[in-house]
Amino acid sequence: MAKCERKHKACSITNAPLPTRAIDVGSADSDTLRLVETAGQTSKYVALSHCWGKCRAFLTTRANLNDRKRGFRMADLPGTFRDAVRVVRSLGIRYVWIDSVCILQGDVDDWEIESAKMAGVYENATLVIAAANAADDGEGFLKERKRQYMPTSDPYPPLHNRAWTLQERYLSIRIIFFYSLNLQWECKQAVWHELGRDNVRNNRLVQEIIPQPLENGGLSYCGWYKMVQDYTSRAITYETDKLPALSALAARVAQESKDTYLAGIWKGDLLRGLLWYREVRRRFRAQESSLPFSNTGEKPQRKVFIAPSWSWASFPGAVGY
Repeated sequence: MAKCERKHKACSITNAPLPTRAIDVGSADSDTLRLVETAGQTSKYVALSHCWGKCRAFLTTRANLNDRKRGFRMADLPGTFRDAVRVVRSLGIRYVWIDSVCILQGDVDDWEIESAKMAGVYENATLVIAAANAADDGEGFLKERKRQYMPTSDPYPPLHNRAWTLQERYLSIRIIFFYSLNLQWECKQAVWHELGRDNVRNNRLVQEIIPQPLENGGLSYCGWYKMVQDYTSRAITYETDKLPALSALAARVAQESKDTYLAGIWKGDLLRGLLWYREVRRRFRAQESSLPFSNTGEKPQRKVFIAPSWSWASFPGAVGY
């Protein structure tokens, strides 16, 4: 990370305000942490990208907000959160942002305000920790690894099966993945991992999905369509989150491209955007999905409105272009 901060011009972060709330991790030997209202102050912070799983052990609500501000112990946190605090402290950074702790759960008003700021939370983080090997917050991600002559990559780690985490990866300036068998670093200028390859070009950047100019004066939206195929192959707990889980990324693309976003499709490439099809052959990566459709050709049972029927987001399964 020091090398990236020192040498990578594309990864420089200007002094941006902290998220609305953040966890003050205190000193390395302290057992007390606090949730703080940051009031626009600026400081380095780390954000956590994680799979909630079935663990609901430490959620912040309107009812317990004041208790969180007064302080809590490391032992109160589930495994993944404890490990994140350990990493943050080892880096000498004071604050960490965790969605389920820093956004009031069950509070619609707070969710609407904070979800609109999601892109900035990940883009302004000094580092994003990706707990890729933990399918549940109770597991933790700092695990003892089996010694191998040559580490191999996990084919489909739990984090990459989750729809919400895709935009977190694209928006992050720097992100470190904790896999079961190795670590991987990605930033705007390079990719490094323990397989030994270094300075590989990172193709998961916001710039990769922004419409690119063509020789005929038009624009290519291929990067966006490729991302949609990846996104729709992931599992999502609540189908009503289909578009919200991509909204921060879409907002950033709209800002850069000046195009109009229409429920997953761009006005500037409307005709091609409508040419999506269901991918019957391609199944969800996750072993279990809460979506009411198995992607095997069965007719889905629609209960609530998700998106207009012409949008790929209306289909509860993987799509192709």
